[in-house]
Amino acid sequence: MADFSSFFPAAGGGGGGFTKINKYSTNRALGGDTVIKQGPPVPLTVQASRPGNSSFVTVKYTDSSFDAAFSAANAFVGYFFYWSNPIAGGTTTNVITSSTANTGANSTFTINFSPNAVQSMTSNQTITTYAAPITVNPATDLGLSDGASLGYFMVGGGAKAVYQQDGGKIIQGTAIITTASTNLVLTPGTGILGDNNVNTTGTASTISGGLTLTTADGNSRSGHKGYGSNSTMAPGTGINGYGQGGTYYQNGSAAGMSSPVHGTGATVSMYSPATGSDGSILLYY
Repeated sequence: MADFSSFFPAAGGGGGGFTKINKYSTNRALGGDTVIKQGPPVPLTVQASRPGNSSFVTVKYTDSSFDAAFSAANAFVGYFFYWSNPIAGGTTTNVITSSTANTGANSTFTINFSPNAVQSMTSNQTITTYAAPITVNPATDLGLSDGASLGYFMVGGGAKAVYQQDGGKIIQGTAIITTASTNLVLTPGTGILGDNNVNTTGTASTISGGLTLTTADGNSRSGHKGYGSNSTMAPGTGINGYGQGGTYYQNGSAAGMSSPVHGTGATVSMYSPATGSDGSILLYY
């Protein structure tokens, strides 16, 4: 993984001198440098209508890029989804308690959840399942004290470039941990698949709890889009490979255009079958 120490002040300069780094991303992230991986949101398509007040449903993947990570039995345990509750009003959080094994693309499997879904589920409805956010306690997990400095480098999720598209937005800097015992809740951004003739942007990477940070406040100047079918302007390569832009022409001079490198927030070409890369959060302490 790239060395980001140059982004921060030197020791004695009011927040530098970091000696450790943790990287947090999704379970699609590549390489061994990610400390904790959070499962990305996984959309599932209901395969058979079922009445309300039931605690199971048969589904299949909407996006086959998740197959390998979620094919084993109980791979969805701990994931949750929101469902309308017309009796109690509003929505209910349904936690998945078990899931059956499957063989990948277009195979059906069953998820069991609690509590029962009050509203009926109909064939071809989409259920979007979510993993719990990553929780980091600055005191117990990072060994920090009240008033300590924490460095951060965050990149949001990338997209799929139908024409041209920027890479994931980036923010970086230092922050003061006022109360080290207060948890930080980390949510890495996820890459998004573009639809026909529609550019999309990946979701933001965020930190909440003891700090409030979001890549939605950042920019993609280093990972700008490429232009034109015959343009010599290649997409921006981001910062040390994070947040790379995309274009609808596969440009051999820009790495990662045809395949995602999850954890880097890169945008992929429209000619790639993959979604954009998921983002990540790097903490320095």
